Amino acid sequence: MARFRPQNQLTRQTQSDIRFAVERTAARPKDIERLLPNPVVAITRVNGRDARTLLDSGSMADFMSTTFGDIIKVSKTPLARALPVQLAVTGSRSKINYCAVARFQYDSIDCEKRFDIINIDDYDLILRTPFLYQHRVLIGLNPPSIEIGSSTPLTIQAGGNVSRIPSIAAVIMEGEFDKIRSMLFAEAADLTIIKDTGLPPLRAVNHTIPLIDENAVYPWQPSRCAEKYKEAFRAKKQQYLA
Repeated sequence: MARFRPQNQLTRQTQSDIRFAVERTAARPKDIERLLPNPVVAITRVNGRDARTLLDSGSMADFMSTTFGDIIKVSKTPLARALPVQLAVTGSRSKINYCAVARFQYDSIDCEKRFDIINIDDYDLILRTPFLYQHRVLIGLNPPSIEIGSSTPLTIQAGGNVSRIPSIAAVIMEGEFDKIRSMLFAEAADLTIIKDTGLPPLRAVNHTIPLIDENAVYPWQPSRCAEKYKEAFRAKKQQYLA
């Protein structure tokens, strides 16, 4: 069983046993004093550098802090389209604009992993539910412990307790619409030959409706409000214009 380093042995940061806020990835109430168990935090290595890592079963992506990515000079790849991130608080959102592939090491795990670059506080990395699933990770809170069941990442297969997230490829294709439209016109050119249809072109069709008597005068008068309803009409008008 692999255990993470105690908080008082972190090389870059020390913390007191007394906490003044609930520590979560999305919210921090700061008005109530209470005793709270520490979250499961491990010291991992990314490209040979120590990373303070939160194991979060409620996160659906492997996140890397923007600041940490700049420190280790990881090569960032811009996404074709920014991905929205829904946080736990209603209306609180963020976006992912870059991703990166880096060498990840922890206990018996040593492999290349893809991380989404995002602004996160307090941690260098946040490892997601798929990471815990692929490596068969068991987490204990009392006492705190981390057990790695598989050194190599296992394949995630659909079915059971695995959900499928639809691809955003259709959104990315927006810039290709003109090219696709031209291709469809070229393929359908032999289906829209005017001389073979027996019908006149649309622009040649006469859409006018001739009048029976062009000299006839049609009486009309503008709409009027009855005198007894004028006060009510003015009051209603003022309500709309106010």
